[in-house]
Amino acid sequence: MEDGRLMREEKRLIVQLIPKPLWGMAGREAVGKYKWDKIRKEIYRMAGYRCEVCGGKGHQHPVEAHELYLFEDGKITCVGVIALCPQCHRSVHPGRCNCLGRDIYLQARENLAKVNNISIDAAQHYYEECFVEWRELSKFTQWEMDFSWLDKFYEDLKNG
Repeated sequence: MEDGRLMREEKRLIVQLIPKPLWGMAGREAVGKYKWDKIRKEIYRMAGYRCEVCGGKGHQHPVEAHELYLFEDGKITCVGVIALCPQCHRSVHPGRCNCLGRDIYLQARENLAKVNNISIDAAQHYYEECFVEWRELSKFTQWEMDFSWLDKFYEDLKNG
């Protein structure tokens, strides 16, 4: 799976489907709501309340926090948090979009294609490849998780 940091560096949407055994173990659960809120709000501020990939903003709220991961040898490491507009955030969660309905999924795929400057067919192929990889990764049940980036970011924020 691609390094999540490339999303910010290359201004490109990258899908990182979390293996099923790790569902419900996001960064906000790892550090707690208070720390997560401080971290995400600082990420929003640093991004100027704009999507770090497309530069846009949402209608109800400008941006949302999305964790960036690195997957290596049975270990998932949080390597950052990025501010994404709601439309781009949906686009990197095709599984959730599919559960919300076909129209939501198709909108997400269309946005992925537009932002990444690829065809709809290429976006669909990319989603399919991500799901194949997700199925393989989900077979592995013994994952190590590292959320130390969030703790360090919070400590740096707190210490000014």
